[in-house]
Amino acid sequence: PPIKAINVDSPFELERIASVATELGVRANVALRGVPGVQGGSTAGIETGSERSKFGMTEPEIEQCLVLAENNREAIRVAGLHVHIGSQMTDMGLYAAAARYVAKRGGAIQARLPGDLRHLNIGGGFPKPYVKYNDQSPEIGYFHTDVTVDDVAATVMPLLKDTLGTDLEILTEPGRSMISDTALCLARVEGQKEREDTRWLYLDTGYSVIPESAQGWYFHMTSANRAGDKDTEQLRVVGPLCDSIDVYYDTEGESKLESLLKAEPALQQHHDLLRNTLVRTPPMRELQASTVPGDIIAILDTGAYQIELTSHYCGRLRPAAVMVREDGSIQTIRARDTLDDLVQHERVA
Repeated sequence: PPIKAINVDSPFELERIASVATELGVRANVALRGVPGVQGGSTAGIETGSERSKFGMTEPEIEQCLVLAENNREAIRVAGLHVHIGSQMTDMGLYAAAARYVAKRGGAIQARLPGDLRHLNIGGGFPKPYVKYNDQSPEIGYFHTDVTVDDVAATVMPLLKDTLGTDLEILTEPGRSMISDTALCLARVEGQKEREDTRWLYLDTGYSVIPESAQGWYFHMTSANRAGDKDTEQLRVVGPLCDSIDVYYDTEGESKLESLLKAEPALQQHHDLLRNTLVRTPPMRELQASTVPGDIIAILDTGAYQIELTSHYCGRLRPAAVMVREDGSIQTIRARDTLDDLVQHERVA
């Protein structure tokens, strides 16, 4: 099938596409990715709608692309407009702001390039509830949500229809919201220690397997083989790697908060506000009190991005992945690494 559109992220890219299309004697469908000026999301690393993000084009850059398209009608069709504002977005006002941007900019494209515009891609970022049971820790507000795709549609669609009508195709990128809860990761407790009346559990699984844990992402945990035990305990949970960020709490956020309060003690009166701003995940995990080394910890909702981002960091072997089918049968969909896999691309001079 033909390419629906090539997403364009800069005037430089559009110039390159126009040159190749002219050389081939074809007219390329492109979609311009704009910067809607929307800031939000669970962590700064996945904010994609503000001008400080590396993605998209500002108004002057969009204008350059429109001039280029006007001067190269035989090579370029601006068939789409694309935005993406982040991930795990729970504020409907941010979706509305992005929709107003798309409506305004889409109308300008229709006026400048009649007949070109065919679709609007409003991106994704639809939130998924990562918080299970009664975990109400204030640090994980972004991960506790009842916002649905229907809520997003009810906010966005009227704004687009009122300005641009109903002839344009609306595209979305549901991504994480569609598949995050289709997988879980089983980790083993390898060790423990006591420190200041707090028990620490050391898992065999760190950010080489769950990379987003080092980016402030929250994944609920439970002791899989002790799920029926009622008594629970607040525990520190960490991974096996050689970095202090290989933990299942926000060590960087906690360190920043501690340093700030030490430098300016008067800020202590704003402790809760500062903590909720700087610290992205809870300091402790509530697990079954009977959990001991050898037990299995289920890390839930790891279906989005984690398998693709696994690595051999610290010489760790990547785990197997298995699929449970509707009939209950189990199929290996990714084999467990061997030592040969770890060194297969190495060469001795």
